[in-house]
Amino acid sequence: MKIISVVVVVSGLFLMMVGESEAQTATFQQDGGSQGLVSMEAENYDINTSGANGASWVADSTAGYSGTGAMKAMPDSGINQNTGYAVNSPELEYRINFVKTGTHYVWVRGWALDGSSDSVHAGLDGAEISTADRILVGSFGSWVWTKATMDGINASINVSPIGLHTLNIWMREDGFIIDKIVLTTDSAYVPSGNGPAETLAPTLVGHWKLDDGLGAEKITNGTFDSSITGWETNGWSTISWQNALSGDGSTGYMRFNIDNNIDYDRFATIAGVTSPNKTYQVSFWYRTSGITGNLRAFSTDVIGTLDTTASWASAQITPSTSWTYFSTTLTVDSADYPVFGISKLGSIGSGTFDIDAISVKEITTTTTAVDSSGNGNNGTLINGPVWTTGKIDGALQFDGVDDYVNLGIFNFGSVFTISAWVNINSGESNIQTIMANAGSGAATNGFRIFVNTYGTSDQKLWIETGNGSTAGEAVSAASAVPYAGWHHIVAIVDRANGLANAYVDNVQVITNDGILTDFANNQTTNIGQMTNNTYRFGGKMDDVRAYNYALSASEVSDLYNAGGG
Repeated sequence: MKIISVVVVVSGLFLMMVGESEAQTATFQQDGGSQGLVSMEAENYDINTSGANGASWVADSTAGYSGTGAMKAMPDSGINQNTGYAVNSPELEYRINFVKTGTHYVWVRGWALDGSSDSVHAGLDGAEISTADRILVGSFGSWVWTKATMDGINASINVSPIGLHTLNIWMREDGFIIDKIVLTTDSAYVPSGNGPAETLAPTLVGHWKLDDGLGAEKITNGTFDSSITGWETNGWSTISWQNALSGDGSTGYMRFNIDNNIDYDRFATIAGVTSPNKTYQVSFWYRTSGITGNLRAFSTDVIGTLDTTASWASAQITPSTSWTYFSTTLTVDSADYPVFGISKLGSIGSGTFDIDAISVKEITTTTTAVDSSGNGNNGTLINGPVWTTGKIDGALQFDGVDDYVNLGIFNFGSVFTISAWVNINSGESNIQTIMANAGSGAATNGFRIFVNTYGTSDQKLWIETGNGSTAGEAVSAASAVPYAGWHHIVAIVDRANGLANAYVDNVQVITNDGILTDFANNQTTNIGQMTNNTYRFGGKMDDVRAYNYALSASEVSDLYNAGGG
């Protein structure tokens, strides 16, 4: 762990706030090829620490930068930190997973106004390194690639062992602007133009669970790890604890031993759970044996009272002989009905109802879709999409009229994967947008992932790309995404090679179909509509993810199974 001072990280693809301590994980990945490249946009640092000398690295937009910007040493007042820079100078840190050891040459793309602002220091793992300090641009008023140093040698660092290391960039002269850093094991390698694409470590870069509208857990013992304390029954049917594996993979669950009678036998919490005039998300794992009818969740004043004034969940629980994940909503009316329970609906035969992982959470009105990946790419709910039950805990209900989630500017890189659970409303027609960073129109610059060909309900999955003048799209066969019902969508986009793949419910529906290689991948992105307020999504969406690499078939399968697919 490293203790740091004031740090704000705003870096396009990696956008996060760094606290007092920072877990050590790699952001960048060395290429295993013969050149051993590591390429980093300067603005995509992991930690930015102000200097004891009063200088700091700040965002810069001098024309000609690559990526989303550059970093400038300020205040640009003539500060020169030739020695003692590891202690005194402002510092940028880049965490790298190295797969090669030995000499790595340090290339810097920099810009200088004059000879008092044309140099910078590099180091490794917080140490000053004489072979990588005083890196010199040597020309002024334009972006220049350099590995030259004021000592007359090529800048280099020695990496050992392989694994996680931190590259340090320290200010030597304020006013210097750094745009990109490239490391290579090849002494003959020379970058040109904007340099190679960033070599980002494969990771989850955005994860919107879309359950942020759910409040704290109301059930005190819904996991039944060792007992069924806190629950009681009413009627001839009984409850018992079972010491065995349940549907969520844990050990221990509750069994409702159902008697064959016409009554509404039930089990419920002893303590109060729900409150008047509130809506709750209810979820659990269950299975049944022997019974032929349905059950239903409810709230009431006391377990002995269950009449027409009780509040009932919106969906009934149907028999299932295998463990099944179930979720629904329960709206409590103006009466005080604090007791939560589940009742059989009259005569359903005799048998058992096993249940585990019972969760009851209030649905709130927050307008933020939190990015749980840790990268801080939070989304903003626009025009009131509604929090509701989902495939995995909560979800968002989009009205198909004007609801969407704005993720702001998001840099997807050259290879990325988008994953989401979707449940399109029955009867919806025309394009149903899952995610897009562009407006409508096949050639509009950016990408669009959606269901249905324009003007139809053919249920094809589309990955559409445009560069402003031409279009390239990958399209599945018809009926790939049937609706209504939950379906797991995975779109794998290889911009570098112009290829796309896609899966629906763990079945590949697009295989190496051609797309463009030059569509915009770093601009405003929406969930649920295109960026020109067109082709809105009508239905529920849950657990939206973005990865900066192509998921393998086994990883797709794991995601599908984790969602109860």
